[in-house]
Amino acid sequence: MSQKTDEPQQYAIRISEHAQRDTDAEYVWLAENVSLDIANEWRTGWREAIAELATFPRRCSRAPENFHIEVRQLLFRRKGSQISHRVLFRFINEEADAQDPPTVKIMHIRHSARRPLTRSEIRAPEAEQ
Repeated sequence: MSQKTDEPQQYAIRISEHAQRDTDAEYVWLAENVSLDIANEWRTGWREAIAELATFPRRCSRAPENFHIEVRQLLFRRKGSQISHRVLFRFINEEADAQDPPTVKIMHIRHSARRPLTRSEIRAPEAEQ
């Protein structure tokens, strides 16, 4: 007999290589063009923001690009900043018979002022498993 729990479903968090490169590039840019302190604050805040995706990731809206898979976005802003970034992610292993736990896969990090992803930029994250 299974027990009903009030605990929300927990998702594992996985960061794609592409998203890690995006994050590293943003950190380096901030460190070189703004300050190392701001870069460190941004990285700490980013880690906290994606950790929050472990519970209730569906609270985030769908990304505006026309992906062939469900892609959602988390808008992240460093404390005290007007500048935000989009964290694009998808869900994997949500099937009832999946061997691995349900997972939020971070696919892309993008400054919110940048134009939407192009078709070729969309294909890369969609192809990534």
